[in-house]
Order: sequence, then structure tokens, then C-alpha cells
Amino acid sequence: MNCAVTAQGLKKTFKVGFWGRPVVAVTGVDLVIQEGQVFGLVGPNGAGKSTTLKMLLGLVRPDSGTGTVLGEALGSRAARARLGYLPELPSFSPQTTAEELLDFHAALAGVPTAGWLSQRAQLLARVGLQRAAQARLRTYSKGMLQRAGLAVALVGDPALLVLDEPMSGLDPLGRHDVRVLIREEQARGRTVVFSSHVLSDVEMLCDAVAIIHRGSVFKAGAMADLLGGTTVAVEVRLSGGSPQQDAAFAALGNVRRMGHHMTVELVQPDRVEEVLRLALSQNLKIAGVLPRAGALEALLLQANQQGPAAGRISP
Repeated sequence: MNCAVTAQGLKKTFKVGFWGRPVVAVTGVDLVIQEGQVFGLVGPNGAGKSTTLKMLLGLVRPDSGTGTVLGEALGSRAARARLGYLPELPSFSPQTTAEELLDFHAALAGVPTAGWLSQRAQLLARVGLQRAAQARLRTYSKGMLQRAGLAVALVGDPALLVLDEPMSGLDPLGRHDVRVLIREEQARGRTVVFSSHVLSDVEMLCDAVAIIHRGSVFKAGAMADLLGGTTVAVEVRLSGGSPQQDAAFAALGNVRRMGHHMTVELVQPDRVEEVLRLALSQNLKIAGVLPRAGALEALLLQANQQGPAAGRISP
């Protein structure tokens, strides 16, 4: 496989406050991201994830270090032309509509006008905004603005998508839609790099991951290697039924119910078949079976034991 992104020794210090006090954001990041991968950046607040992404995008110039994006130098016009980016806090003119927003970014990206209206409609449909396409962005919720930002990131058919906290502000259905979109983009041959605090999303989506702590890479590698291939728990998600049925499942695992939805957490994964048989016998719908490896959270906790990143920020 070819490398979509490489980085060697990226460092960044910002000057903050009236006196320009130097604050270290990234102390040294090395990354290798293969083409076609879904790659995750995880770490605590202030770890340097957003600054790292911005250096890869060319939005922030590193103090030192080198790297490439799609075979081009970091920050070069050739690299930026093939990127799609969703910032952590997207901000758009509140007076524009979603259609106008995409028209503006399509013009910036040099998208041909022929066929654009059809492409625009498809983008809005993919992010679930087709019914609000002509509404002013000032009327949008935080989750809807996040969806609009995702549509902007997809303008111009980029080869590399960089998404900073793409699930932020989304409800469970919206998070599911974004996960589907990321998988669809990977199936189209895109490379996707995203940061997230939601470890379950990272475990489900990523082929590889880097744990950023105190401005450097604490651990990085293929997800299967980092998780060690050990499943310590399994969640079985069911729809339907009533609280009166929970007792039978409680004998097998820990039961949580929200309305008509039930989750059975099993610390003995070999009991999944029993839960599924019981669910079918009681006419419950099986919404999903999700293994929980637990190792990713353990690695984050291990990184945090190194101590707080005092005096650091992550712009």
C-alpha cells in the first residue's frame, strides 16, 4: 500500500497572552497513514490532536519536522487541492442556506458547474439535510451544522478526508449516519483520518489508530495489534419487549433498558448465543452484537498516568 500521510518529528509552539508566553502544543509527532485506511487520532483534551491535524492540512505551519500528504509536501497547494476538512467547531455565515454554502465552497474548489446541482443534491441527501437545504443556517441545530460541515468536506470529491471530532453534537442516529458515511467513503477508495473522544466509534471504524498524549504519539499501530485480539465483553442490543422480560436476560448479563431498547452486556462472550436464542424466542429484534475489547481505553488510561500536560494547550 502507498502512504497517504507521513509525518516525522512535527513540533509546534504557540505564543499566548499579552506577553506572548510560549506554550507547547505538539512536542514531536511521527505518523504513517496508508492509502484507503480509516485512521483514528485519540487522546485527552489538550493532547495536541487538533494541532496535529491542522499541521497535516497546512493550516498551521510546524516549527520543525517534515511530512507528506498524498505524495506532496505538507501545506503545498497540490496537497490542499485533494483534501476535505471538517473542523471541530465549524462556523458558517448564519444568513446563508445549505445550498448556498455548498455553492460557495464548490466555486472555491473549482468544481465544474456542469452537473453540480445534481452533485449538490446528492451531498445534502448523504448528510441528511435534503429537507433543510433552503433553510438559513441560523435556524440549524448544532448537529445540523455538523452535518453541513460534513457536506462541505465532501465537496470536490477529495482523496483524503480529515475530520476533527465528526460525531460532535450528533444524536445516536446522527452518529450512526456518520459512521456509515465514513465506511462508504472508504469503499470509494478514500482515506479518512478523524479524531474522536468516543472510543466505541474508533474501535468500530478504524483500521489503525494513534494515541496522542502530551503532544506526542504514545502508541500507534493497527487496531487489531493495539487491541491484542482479546475480547473482554460483548454488548447485545435488542429492540422491543418490556421491562417484565428483562429478568430472563439479567440471568445472563448486565441489562440496561431505555424505553423499547435493551442492551445486554456479557462478561462471558461465549454466552452470546444464549442471549440471541432467548431474544428470538421472545420475538425481540436483534439490533446488533458489539464486542468490547477494552484495550484502547486501557491504553488511554496508561498514557494519562504519565501525568497532566501542564502548561499546554491544543488550539
